[in-house]
Amino acid sequence: MTKNKLLSYDKIVIKIKLILTIVHGRIINGMKTNSVQSLRQVKLESFNQDCLDLFKNLSVDSLISRILYIAATWTNSCYCICGLTSSKRGHFSSYQLYGFTQSEIELLNADQKDAILTIPSDEIIRTENASQCKKYRIFNNKRENGSYTFTPNIQSILFAPIFFNEDKIGSITLMNKIGASSFTDDDVLLIGSLANYSGIAINNARLYSQSAIREKKLTKTNDDLALLNELGRMFADNDGDINNLMTQTLDLIISNLGLELGEIFLNSEDNPDEYKLIITKGHENPNSLLGLNTISSGEGLLGGCAEKNETYLMKSGQLDSLNSREGLHRKLTYLIVLPIPTHNEVLGLMILGGHYAKGEEEPDRNFLYSIVTWIAPLIENMRLVQQKQKIAILEERERIGMDLHDGVIQSIYGVGLMLENARLTAEKNPEKTAASILAATQALNSTIRDIRSYIMNLKPEKLTSENLIQSMRRLANDFHANTLIPANFTDKVEHVESLTTEQNNTFYLICQEGLANIAKHAHAKSVTVNFTEMKDRFVLMIIDDGVGFDTEKPRKNTSHGVTNMFSRTRGLGGDIDISSIPGHGTTIIAWLPLIETKEA
Repeated sequence: MTKNKLLSYDKIVIKIKLILTIVHGRIINGMKTNSVQSLRQVKLESFNQDCLDLFKNLSVDSLISRILYIAATWTNSCYCICGLTSSKRGHFSSYQLYGFTQSEIELLNADQKDAILTIPSDEIIRTENASQCKKYRIFNNKRENGSYTFTPNIQSILFAPIFFNEDKIGSITLMNKIGASSFTDDDVLLIGSLANYSGIAINNARLYSQSAIREKKLTKTNDDLALLNELGRMFADNDGDINNLMTQTLDLIISNLGLELGEIFLNSEDNPDEYKLIITKGHENPNSLLGLNTISSGEGLLGGCAEKNETYLMKSGQLDSLNSREGLHRKLTYLIVLPIPTHNEVLGLMILGGHYAKGEEEPDRNFLYSIVTWIAPLIENMRLVQQKQKIAILEERERIGMDLHDGVIQSIYGVGLMLENARLTAEKNPEKTAASILAATQALNSTIRDIRSYIMNLKPEKLTSENLIQSMRRLANDFHANTLIPANFTDKVEHVESLTTEQNNTFYLICQEGLANIAKHAHAKSVTVNFTEMKDRFVLMIIDDGVGFDTEKPRKNTSHGVTNMFSRTRGLGGDIDISSIPGHGTTIIAWLPLIETKEA
């Protein structure tokens, strides 16, 4: 009885041990399974983080490089190709390689267009063995003679297209899984997921690149407009000196466009087919960088550009020759010759040179051409003004000569006759002699006044160290001293410094001409000169109480002074009004616009 109980007890113990063993085994297996699942979860989270980090790459090239690395390392593949597909099926527009040695890349001619191909499929492809790999052409290694260059030994392929929305934009091709004969189901899942992430990331990078390009173009446009605006201001404020204006223009273009040097050739009105160097900037050579200081139309490279009105961009070989010359501060990578054209001739040439690193944007040729076509009419207008000034000087000389001949010389000749008559009658008729001498003295005094009037009219157009108000007050004082006619000058001007040089000269000349005409013709007893500043203009008023004249009668052809008054004021955006009634004097009112200063 006791023995049987003991046997039963042993059996129970054995059963319990067996149950515990089974339970322990299951626990251990469960722990192993949980550990594998936990490790798998960690890897997936790490992979997902790598995919999310793709969105930090805003450069397409950098992004493709990162996709290559993720694909190759997570699938443990030997070779990897990733690129963007072109419109031609089965071809890349750009691609990158991973895992290939430099020797393999050279043997594949991978730097040549279409050396590497993409599989023309919209589905994920996985091969199981080397024979299946032969169905797909990845390396375009056929030579012109029909032979083939080096091709890697491909044992397995995993291919995944990259889509954004419904458009295929690229692909990932993996080859030869290390340590296995083919890629696994997990590899397929990973690469499929990576391709999905890549499609969105590539599209984002493209959008960013397009936005950056648009922003760069907008900035460039704003900079170009700022340059044109500054050139416009400079042109408006020019002093009429063409060489000085061209120097300022060249300085502004070089500094704003990041250029190194510039030269300008201009023709002359006497010889329009010959161009002379007038300005050089950016090199120490006393002559032109191209070796010529005078160019004839049609001769050589520059003469051909002038004759044909053609822009010319220097080639690299020509630049090498120029860079070997002394006097350059920096080697040139860019040099352009631009004609300066009008509607019927080329006035000159502008040569611009610079140094731009690879990838840096050179100045836009059309923008440069727009600048020189803007400069051309300005030069033409300045030359016309100079011609008019020369003609005006000649006409003024002629007028003065005629006035001196018909007035002063005739008067002096008359005085001479009076004195000669007095000499002849001195002994026979002393009283008549005395009368003749008195008349001669009066005539001589009158001639002296005329000469003083001429001197007053011949004062230089440009004002000296005086400002305009001081100069016009002096004109009034001189008028009184020469004519003995009272002349009252008043002014109400606060910003005389805001008058431009042209405005100063115009007001001065109108005041001078008006007083001279009063002295010659008005027989006035008093004169008032008033200069006033209003809200938007300056006004000069000259009033006399002389004999006046009929304003309806046409002026004589020799009345240059009044004609000049009108042309000067209207040429500066103002006007002049001359009102007169016979027997009631004359009033001249001239005005010019108030131009705000740059500080304002």
